[in-house]
Amino acid sequence: MLEGNGALSLWLVPAGSIPVDDGVRPVSIGGRWLLSVACLAYGGGGVLAYNELLVGVAVRSSAGLGVHIPRIWVDSKVSLEGGRALWAIPKEMAIFRKTPSGLPAVLVGGQEIASVDVQPRRPIPRKWTIRSRVVQMKGGESVITRFRTQSHIAWSRALWNFSGPLAFLADKKPFLTLSLSRARLEFGG
Repeated sequence: MLEGNGALSLWLVPAGSIPVDDGVRPVSIGGRWLLSVACLAYGGGGVLAYNELLVGVAVRSSAGLGVHIPRIWVDSKVSLEGGRALWAIPKEMAIFRKTPSGLPAVLVGGQEIASVDVQPRRPIPRKWTIRSRVVQMKGGESVITRFRTQSHIAWSRALWNFSGPLAFLADKKPFLTLSLSRARLEFGG
């Protein structure tokens, strides 16, 4: 189990804005895909203390609706190796630099590819639970992994800055942003 804080934003982007694995079926809404970007800082010390930035695309699978992760960066080799080996998640290494917003800026090859300034606006009462699945492809076969997240959330405003592999989102505003606090993530099983 992982515990941490972060932000999650949603966009509708033109279909094909980001490459997805062959065999993955993105949900299309009027020729647009539902795309999420999450920046998360997991605490707790030890090997499970790390940061990640992930891009998710809503997909359909034999198990129902889920999310496909075409791009994800972490600052933990253990997380990278485990994500690739266990769940076919294409984790890549990055440097996460502290910023005044409390969420890190993400650097790959010396270039900042993402940063976010999040301003929580309105807390939503109680702790929320979300259950879904991650759908990845490995050797032409689906790898479907269940996950569960429990978190305190707040409607929020986010100012994202993107470049490099995420430049297609530059100057686009998300239609929804949630701040996540005291989030607990259970992955697999």
